[in-house]
Amino acid sequence: VPKAHIYAYGSMGDAAAYAAKLYEGLRYFDDLPVEEILAETLPETGLGLAVMNRLQKAAGSVAIGAAP
Repeated sequence: VPKAHIYAYGSMGDAAAYAAKLYEGLRYFDDLPVEEILAETLPETGLGLAVMNRLQKAAGSVAIGAAP
């Protein structure tokens, strides 16, 4: 079983903090041997739209759907 690496982006209720930590978190994973990164989504309005756009670019437009 591969080791899990966890990076806390912050509260989903604080889109500004989430956005600021997102770039730091993506850089954190750049230095690790990870194959997948799982991230919670934000509503695609306001700053959440920019965050989701960045996540989609980082994922190469490959995303999984939400759990039922």
